[in-house]
Amino acid sequence: MISKKDLLLETGISYGQLYRWKREGLIPEEWFIKRPAHTGQETFFERDKIVGRISSIKELKAGHSLSEIINLLNPNLNLTVDIDFLVKKGILNEIFAFEAKENLSGSEIRLVDAAFLVALNRSLAREKITERSLQKFMRSSIRLIEDLDEHGGRIIVIEAWGEHHTMLDFGENKILFSSGVRIVKETFLKRIMSEIGRLIAADDSQTNQEL
Repeated sequence: MISKKDLLLETGISYGQLYRWKREGLIPEEWFIKRPAHTGQETFFERDKIVGRISSIKELKAGHSLSEIINLLNPNLNLTVDIDFLVKKGILNEIFAFEAKENLSGSEIRLVDAAFLVALNRSLAREKITERSLQKFMRSSIRLIEDLDEHGGRIIVIEAWGEHHTMLDFGENKILFSSGVRIVKETFLKRIMSEIGRLIAADDSQTNQEL
């Protein structure tokens, strides 16, 4: 968690900006968590969610209208994505795509499933792993897809005693690991879902212009 005061210092935004974005619907009201403090009451946020959202707003404000930003930050959770689209856009490599198609029923998948695959891909981007180990990792990780809901969650990829494993976390508590376990990467799926949503929107816009 992060306090409102620390959030403003870390992100460089003002009190007015924070609450204007709340009024405009860019930051959900439920993200403002009131807690008792020695001064009376203080506002806190889930750190990763709010810092990521503010970063996205700053990035999008330069080239998009308010309504466009709202749609991009809150993608249609019913969207489906073709695995080949992810490869075409350079956010999923062909090895991951092949393994996904081998282990899933078809190449058309839910938005949250697409984000899950991209998260796995990025987690291992700098890891030294054999093709056989990658296949084993993908097959065991993809089994978690059936436990995903459309709102995502947090993906934690770890390496323990020479093998990589995936954890799926829906809570807010910090997870502690024993010695010998290395956290490779933690990813919140909602951010990747928004990223894929922006790619789809841009692709649709380009197609419409060509027509």
